[in-house]
Amino acid sequence: MRMIKASKRVISLLILLGVVATAVASETKVINIQHWRTANGARVYYVFAKQLPMVDVVIAFDAGSARDGKQFGLAALTNGLLFTGTATRNEDQIAESLESMGVQSGTDVDRDMGLIKLRSVIDPQVLTPGLSIFVDAFTHPTFPEAAFTRVRAQQIAAIKARQQSPSSIANQVLMRTLYRNHPYGHSSLGDINTVKAIKLADVKAFYQRYYVANNAVIAIVGKVSKAQAEHMAELISKNLPAGKAAKKLPPVKPISRAIIKKVNYPSEQSHIRIGAIGITYHNPNYFPLYVGNYTLGGGSLVSRLFKQVREKRGLSYGVYSYFLPLEDRGPFIISLQTQNVTSQQALKVTDKVLQNFVSNGPSEQEVILAKKNIIGSFPLQIDSNSAVITNVVTIGFYRLPLTYFDTFRDKIKAVTVSEIQRAFKRQIKPQQTATVIVGRQAKQNAS
Repeated sequence: MRMIKASKRVISLLILLGVVATAVASETKVINIQHWRTANGARVYYVFAKQLPMVDVVIAFDAGSARDGKQFGLAALTNGLLFTGTATRNEDQIAESLESMGVQSGTDVDRDMGLIKLRSVIDPQVLTPGLSIFVDAFTHPTFPEAAFTRVRAQQIAAIKARQQSPSSIANQVLMRTLYRNHPYGHSSLGDINTVKAIKLADVKAFYQRYYVANNAVIAIVGKVSKAQAEHMAELISKNLPAGKAAKKLPPVKPISRAIIKKVNYPSEQSHIRIGAIGITYHNPNYFPLYVGNYTLGGGSLVSRLFKQVREKRGLSYGVYSYFLPLEDRGPFIISLQTQNVTSQQALKVTDKVLQNFVSNGPSEQEVILAKKNIIGSFPLQIDSNSAVITNVVTIGFYRLPLTYFDTFRDKIKAVTVSEIQRAFKRQIKPQQTATVIVGRQAKQNAS
């Protein structure tokens, strides 16, 4: 549902959107998503998928890095410790037991979500014990001291590795510049100093607050009946305290002026990001912005940015733009790389394309082409259960309509040129953008 390739979740969702887009209008649902709540408050989203004798389960907690407070990296550290030991099994025993049955499990964190994942065959001799071990691992963690020390050190090493990546530096400086002290402004991994300062008691407190049923979305996709899905969801939920949903995040406020940040880095190319405060999934202009962004920079070889920056002037191998909706207003980002000596030229051209698009919008022919490509160029079938569940989690977590896929095609077709023009003028203001340039010959942190 995110407008262009910002993550695996985005790519999977775009694949699924393609199924909607290419479907002939009918009464048949593209995906039949069923929804209910467990006895102690977890929200459940279930899809029967008969193609494979498999089931995928994802539990998404409102426990992403936006919940770190001042302890940047706390959400990631907590999530990373969930399979390191219970009262009955140590970390190796959990891993070996699941692996011996062919059951896959994992965790992940982004700005909004703390995720826990399982994939298993539906054979009861595998699924029943596998699910039991899986649920025990994240609902009754003991957080061993040795594991805490090791995982914290690994997280610090990952932060140091990102500090050696000019692309990662550009992304983080952009987010920090756009969001300042808002919870979205820091890296999900945190900073070295903040992670070093986290104590085991902090991890336990974070887990107790956010890993609760009323703060969870359970997604189940696979060749299991609704009755089986209900049983699985209750097994997961009943082992969690009911708890309370996380509080609403503070509102995002756009920056008041255009800001340029230059970071000196000994790379052969400059990594450029231009960003602004964007939208949530519930923004009334979501679909005009979706279609419009395809023309601006989301449509790869046919976008204006690609034609002007790459094709016409050869300033970059690739340039693209995307909206990244979050629980609160996520960013709008333009991203490109160019030679250090052409960074100012590439930036000037990119700025000009953006300002012209915001001022004048797309042409009628561009909108026709964008709609045609969005509606007709995606795969005709859902490629995997894992892709489906990723998208179902997004629908559930962000409380989107269960009919989202069924109405997508008509909403794309209904977008007009004037709607796109009004939406971009309202949403993207060039005088409230942040620009980050990371590369050689740049001045350190100049504004």
